[in-house]
Amino acid sequence: MALCRRRSGWLRRSLTCAIGATLLYFVYRFNVAFKVNGNENPSLNDHRLSPDNENSDDDLIRIFVSRLSSLPCVNSTCHAKFSPSPEVRLRQILATRTYAYDLYRSAVTSINEKVSFHKYILVSAVSDNHYNEMQALVKSLINDLFPRLDNYTFVLFDLGLTAEQRQKTERNCKCTVVDFPFDKLPSFFKGLKCYTWKPFIIRSLIEKSEFLIWMDTSIRWNPAAPLAPLFKRAKEQGLQVWGNSAAMSLRTAVSMFDFYGEKTCQYSRFTEVESGLTFYHNQRFVREAILDSWVSCALDERCMCVKDYKKLLVCYYSPPRRDNGCHRFDQSSLGIIITKLYGEQRGMVWFPYRPHSVFRGQEADWFNGGVVPS
Repeated sequence: MALCRRRSGWLRRSLTCAIGATLLYFVYRFNVAFKVNGNENPSLNDHRLSPDNENSDDDLIRIFVSRLSSLPCVNSTCHAKFSPSPEVRLRQILATRTYAYDLYRSAVTSINEKVSFHKYILVSAVSDNHYNEMQALVKSLINDLFPRLDNYTFVLFDLGLTAEQRQKTERNCKCTVVDFPFDKLPSFFKGLKCYTWKPFIIRSLIEKSEFLIWMDTSIRWNPAAPLAPLFKRAKEQGLQVWGNSAAMSLRTAVSMFDFYGEKTCQYSRFTEVESGLTFYHNQRFVREAILDSWVSCALDERCMCVKDYKKLLVCYYSPPRRDNGCHRFDQSSLGIIITKLYGEQRGMVWFPYRPHSVFRGQEADWFNGGVVPS
């Protein structure tokens, strides 16, 4: 937004965005009041708020400004720029790949040897505290997705289920349950909230499919959303993702930007990429440009599972704006890769419509005959 121009320093940037939003609101209020009191629209006179309700405007303004404070802003002091050359940008991303992935081939083998080739591989992962949420995902898959696919398999990774949960899952999920090989990977992979395991799973399985679909346990499929256009776009562009309205600069650790050789301010005008539901087509560009860079970040403690990551788990949405105030781990890394490669053309890899809903915390006891909340 044009009014949302940042100046030097977080306080000045925050005030600029907040003042711009507030001015827009008061201009609107003035225009409405003028039209009513000037009898341009006298029919509205009987519907104006009483003076007693005017105090509620303060809360309304606070909520509105708070929402805008997390939106992207143009940082006019940022001197770091993306190269205009697609070739240069791709080479820069390829340069972030390391040989770390090859060092953990035994972990890769322990994952993909349990899965045979299918046209569609559907993948998720679950720990004991998301067990009930996962059951709602399984119900959505069985009712809303499986009937529309052929030559598919569903693979569910066990990140720490209890023995009883594992047994019930294997009996009811219509899936292959695979242990994640924590013992074959760096110890920081055991920090589940770092999500380093997600890109590693995707990279390890992509070559066993034509299309790989990753789903967090909070994903619920929309049965009315056509699938063919999504797979067509995924094949043409390599992947399809969804996004949200928050600025990437606010929710990415400095050390991750450093890993990719980027500056925080370059990403202040770009919204986040979400990684809860993603489609990948098995092609060289996806494997080497997207996933190898993503996994390299996951295997480097400076990038995804950063030092003191627990202090960066919570994102605050109220002013003042604070760049690098929290961290989105796998999501932040994927967002940097996509934004670096595509810039203003990121829409090429965006879902053209939303094929899903997200219900974090929606739980069900479906494996015991319970009902999933609607």
